This record gives sequence, structure tokens and C-alpha cells, in this order.
Amino acid sequence: MKTNKLLNQSVSLGATTGFRVTATTTNPPLNFQWRFNAMELGGQTTNAVTLTNIQTNNAGGYDVVVADVSGSITSQVATLTVDTTFTKITTGSIVTDKNDYWNGSWADYDNDGYLDLFVGTWFNSKTNYLYHNNGDRTFTRVPPANIPKIPSNQHGASWGDFDNDGYLDLIVTAGNPEITHNVIYRNNGDGTFTPIKNGRIYNETTAFDVGFHGPSWVDYNNDGFLDLFVAGHTPQNHLWRNNGDGSFTKIIDSAVVRDSGDSEGRAWVDYDNDGFTKITNSVLTSMVDDSTACAWGDYDNDGYLDVFLANGLVTHRANSLYKNNGDGTFTKIIEGDIVSGLVNVNGDSLSCAWGDYDNDGYIDLFVAQGTGAADVTRLVKNQLYHNNGNGTFTRIMEGSLVNDPGRSHGPVWVDYDNDGFLDLFIANGGFWAQNNGGALLTNFLYRNNGNSNNWITIRLVGTVSNRSAIGAKVRVQATIRGKTMWQVRQIFGGDSQANEQPLDAHFGLSDATNVDLVHIEWPSGIVQTMTNAAPKQFLTVVEHQEAGAASLNFTSVSRSTNGAADLSVIGDAGLRYLFEASTNLMNWSWLGVRTNLTGSVQLSDTAATHFPQRFYRVSVP
Repeated sequence: MKTNKLLNQSVSLGATTGFRVTATTTNPPLNFQWRFNAMELGGQTTNAVTLTNIQTNNAGGYDVVVADVSGSITSQVATLTVDTTFTKITTGSIVTDKNDYWNGSWADYDNDGYLDLFVGTWFNSKTNYLYHNNGDRTFTRVPPANIPKIPSNQHGASWGDFDNDGYLDLIVTAGNPEITHNVIYRNNGDGTFTPIKNGRIYNETTAFDVGFHGPSWVDYNNDGFLDLFVAGHTPQNHLWRNNGDGSFTKIIDSAVVRDSGDSEGRAWVDYDNDGFTKITNSVLTSMVDDSTACAWGDYDNDGYLDVFLANGLVTHRANSLYKNNGDGTFTKIIEGDIVSGLVNVNGDSLSCAWGDYDNDGYIDLFVAQGTGAADVTRLVKNQLYHNNGNGTFTRIMEGSLVNDPGRSHGPVWVDYDNDGFLDLFIANGGFWAQNNGGALLTNFLYRNNGNSNNWITIRLVGTVSNRSAIGAKVRVQATIRGKTMWQVRQIFGGDSQANEQPLDAHFGLSDATNVDLVHIEWPSGIVQTMTNAAPKQFLTVVEHQEAGAASLNFTSVSRSTNGAADLSVIGDAGLRYLFEASTNLMNWSWLGVRTNLTGSVQLSDTAATHFPQRFYRVSVP
């Protein structure tokens, strides 16, 4: 009689797992009796034992006694370890709905203070998957009629308030634009969305039918309105300028869209701290890493954003980490688990995300694993790296986060229950069903159980900058373990491959009892500083310039020959002025922001021809 070797397992609280034995004999029948810590488990008399909703008291040694008519043998003991850092969520539609998922994007679309989730799908899906956060650690799937899907294979999604009306809108990109469309869903403010089915963004196609990848909102010209960048899956990328009236103009005369390539990931980042997002020629652009995604974050807390590249979609290359030297150059890190050549032996890194999951003041890294285009029939394990605070990382091997098999694309660190600790969502699928007979996958959600460390989360509201504050940098200073430490976060409007991190700036504070300084660098150029902020709070900061008793007066409103309304204001120089318009003196919309350089400032409202009457107001935010 022979049996196979039982394998040790490590899972998180709440998970389901089990052990299975294969036995052969020439003297049947076979009988089984499973044991836990050498004690018989009642009723467990088949060749497999299943454990559900695992708790710490399930940790220990498991073996099985296998008997036939000639006698019995006892298998080798397999050890089950239970990691208590996270709880695996196994109930609710957010983790039980099956499809071929490609991305996850979190944002508070209804302004109730809790982050909601949109998940993009790839294979034969006729509805969108939008989940409303109920505020009690549960989610409700939004009725499909509230956000009607335009048929498409969805490659990416990003939230951003492109019309500055206070409600986050959503861009969803098409995997095959020859037969489907990119779609902007305008948030109606009542829990429903209207797809914009006209304009260049909706009707755009590529030279080949391989489609678009990750979208990213960015105010690249700092006019207060979010523009849109979309990574192109050959032959080029795409950039549309927001005209401020609900329409967009495609940019065709920039290197950003002229340079050819097969782009997967995207991120607009101010890596040299000059206040502008950009890409420049450096070691990053001269290396060939076969990258699918990037994640920017200041892992060493020196004030400059470093970058991790998820590699190996085709060539199984090791991943890459580049340290920002602070002078416009980067140094490639060549040692340590995080860039080990063994990382991608059994899979490929498809996406990645930074987040300080233990709130110790240093951001950690999660890497989503899958398989490349040549092999999409296997499920593989993901990777988590804990930041040791000294420039090195330790690969975490315990818990469901790194032991659940999947084909993962869209990892997002998100505090969905507002307890100050980052939870983890992972989208699974992407070509999986298409290549496995239509078999569908479920997504993963792991709730962080927290610890004694402090934290602060900062939420920004732009007034002169775009309302979503995308592109802003938030810095905090606190005394952590007796050392004065600065941390920095940039607000991204879409990053990595297809996922989007929330628009909040989360900081772990370890044992700090106070945040000495909060320093915010807005895209508009306005800088705000606050002192002595309490930890363990969600701090909302509205963009404001120190104007004192600013004076301003309308000097004229006149019609130009093309019907536009020309506005002129006099006031204090050196300040930014916000122009707004209304048809009823109740609902106001942005017209634009102008900087007063000489004592007077002008703006032309070309949309005035569309209204029988139009009211205007100007303020100094």
C-alpha cells in the first residue's frame, strides 16, 4: 500500500482549504481516517478533508490513516499555518460573481465616504460590474441599467471628475476597438451613469485590432480640467485634451503619441519634484525589461518617487526596481528578493501596487502573477514583499494572499472599511475563459485585520486644480520610532497596467502620536501646509490659496463677434481666479482658472451662444 506525500499549507483567516491523499493497494477496499494533531477527526473518513472559514484553532498537523485488509499506514504529517494579518472574504457578490476580469478601480462615486468598485471584464460579458460599498463591509452590485454597458472587451478603467461637477466619472477602454468602443460614463449624481456615445474618444480605432490598454486621467496643461491618456497596444499611445465644455480634442503633434510601441502600463508622475508630470530619457527608457506594468512610490522615504516594473510577459524576465537618485537619474537595484531571477520561473508578473499594509511608515509591494500569451491555461501564486525600512524587502510566504492560485491582473490596496488599514483587492481572468473552454474565475478580497500602528488618510478637493486633485503630491512629517521622517504620495488618475489606486493619500505612522506637518503641492502650483494633525483620521483638505482680503471686481462682460462672452476682472496680482457660469444662479459649472499677473485677467466663454441667458461669478479659492 502506498500514499502520496501531503503538502504543508498556509492560509489566511476565513479561507477554505483542505488535504487530499492518493492511495493504492492490491488488497482493497481502502478506508481512511483523518487526524488533527494526532487526534481523530469525527466523520472525516474519505480520501479528502475540507476546512472552511479557517480560524487559528485550525492550525496544526494533519495526517491520515489509510487501511486495507492487510493493515494500515499513516501518512506524513502536513502542517497548516494560519496567518492572522488578513481575513479572506469568501461571501458576497464581489468575490462570488464569476467572469473573466481584467482590472479593478476603486472610488467614492456617490460621495458617501466609502470607496466603491468597478471591475472590467474581458470575455463575453454583457453587463458592467459596479459594486456599491454599503459602509458595513458589504457590497451591493449596482443594477446594470444604472451603468449600461457598451459591448466591449474591457482593458482598463479609471475614475476622474472630468467636468468638475463634484461627481467622479469613469473611462473604460476597449480591448478591440474595431468592434467596440472606449466609453466615458458621466456620473449623473443620482447613482446612475450616462455613456457618452459620441466624439473622438468613443469612435477612436487603432491601426490594428489589438486595442487600448490602461487609461489615465491627468491635467497635463494645468488648466483645471482632466485630460485623458490611453496606453495603446500598438502602434501608438493616445492623448486627448479636455476642452472644458464636455468635449475633447485629440493631440497628434506630441512625442507622447508619435512614439511607436506596444504599451501596457502607464503612469503620469512628477519624479523630479518640479511640479510637472513627465517622461524623459534616462536609464528607464533605455532598458529592455519586457514590462507589463509600473508602480511609482517612495519606498526609501527620501522624498523622490522610485519605480517598480513588473516584467516577463513574453520572456520571463525578472522584475526591476529603480531607485530615484533625486537628480533626474535612476539606479537599478540588482540584489534582493524583489528583483530575484527566480521570481518569474512559474509565472509572469502582470501588475503591481505599493501600499503600507502594516502602517509602519514604509510602503510594501504586491505583485500580481499570471501567465503570458503563450500559456494561459495555468493558475499561479501572487507575491507580497514587506519593506524592511532599510532599502531591502522580505518576501512574504504565509497567508492566502501569496498562496491562492489565480491569473491576476488588477491589484489595488484599498481601505474599503475605513478602519485606517489597507485591504487588498485582486482581479482575476484576462484571456483565461477564452482559452479554457469558457471557465470563469472569481476575484479576491482580503480584509486587513490591523495592528496597533497609527495612520492618517488625506482626501483632497481641488478648487483651482482639477476637482479630483489628480497630480497633487501630499507629504507628511512625523516622528516615528524616535526619528523625524517625511513620506510622500502622489495622487494618480490611473497607474500600473489596468488597475487604479484610490484617490486618497494613505500614510502609515507606526508609533507617531502626531503628524507634525501636512504639506500639499497642488497641480495649480498652490502649496498648503498644516501643522499638528491628529492621527487615526480621514482629513479632507480643500484647495485654498493664502489671499488675505483679496479684492476683485468685474470690469466688463461683452459679446465678441463670434457670440462668445468676454469677461474681464480686476483684482490683486499673483492670485488665481476661478470663473464659473450658471443659467439659474443655483447650479454652477467651471469655466476655467486664470492667473492674475498684471492686476487684470480675462476669460472668453465660447459656450455662451448655447444659452438664452448666462450668469457669471469669479472667486479667489
